[in-house]
Amino acid sequence: MTNTSANQPSAPSVATDGRARIRVIVVDDHAAVREGIRAMLGSEPDLDPIAAVATAREAVALADRTRPDVMVLDYHLPDLDGLSLCLQIKGTATPPAALIYSAFADEHLVAIAIVAGADALMSKAADPDALCDIVRALAAGTARLPTVTPATMQAVASQLDTTDLPIFGMLAHGTPPVEIATTLRIDEDWLDTRRWAMLARLTGGSQRRSSPRRHSRLS
Repeated sequence: MTNTSANQPSAPSVATDGRARIRVIVVDDHAAVREGIRAMLGSEPDLDPIAAVATAREAVALADRTRPDVMVLDYHLPDLDGLSLCLQIKGTATPPAALIYSAFADEHLVAIAIVAGADALMSKAADPDALCDIVRALAAGTARLPTVTPATMQAVASQLDTTDLPIFGMLAHGTPPVEIATTLRIDEDWLDTRRWAMLARLTGGSQRRSSPRRHSRLS
């Protein structure tokens, strides 16, 4: 059960230097992990963990209402996995930066996270201080996805339809979706549909979409 107090977003706050603190939502279904991350982030003067929740549904509602700068997403969630949640929030008009925080942060997952639009991926076994550094980098607009070897990228690409390979390649090079749509002369909604199909293919069909349309408000 989610800690009720952890669901209450805090009021906007500022760091000691007068700048707005980086607003973060933590999504993890393990209470101890969730609250541990929240406490660690909250101990930093420039970070403001406005909420820590256990489900994607709660995360979507809070993101819609509070517009965080960064979301830390566990991969395994009870209602919607972190990659699907990532792609969902990245389809909104003002998406936050998204960090996939997983115990299974290998190269293969990084390649799939690219399709989901993740800005960073980090292992839960990594130094906790690194999490704070990555959150700061994401808030500043710097992606922190680990390097993926050409062999792994090729292995992942081999699972996709041939028509989706240009999309995958452009995503891997950090091309914004709107630019991909323009370059490939496809509708942005169709690009969104293809990314959901790619995600399902790469995860064995486990992904399911819960948002209605790209650029709609989260609900």
